[in-house]
Amino acid sequence: MFLRRSRHTRASGEVVVYLQLAVSVWDPEAKRARTRVLYNFGRADDAATREGLRELARSILRRVAPDELVTR
Repeated sequence: MFLRRSRHTRASGEVVVYLQLAVSVWDPEAKRARTRVLYNFGRADDAATREGLRELARSILRRVAPDELVTR
């Protein structure tokens, strides 16, 4: 599972970025991984989206200690 950034360019030239929770799923017919979006958080520049991500992070940290998280 990962946080995906989806960029869209509008007709006006403005670039809008959306944040999505996604997972890679193997497609045996195509013999490749496909991305499946589990949840759309909304626009990256929206304050409500950022607050939703903060709430999700707090919820995760209640179940998993920060020192247990693996960093790359």
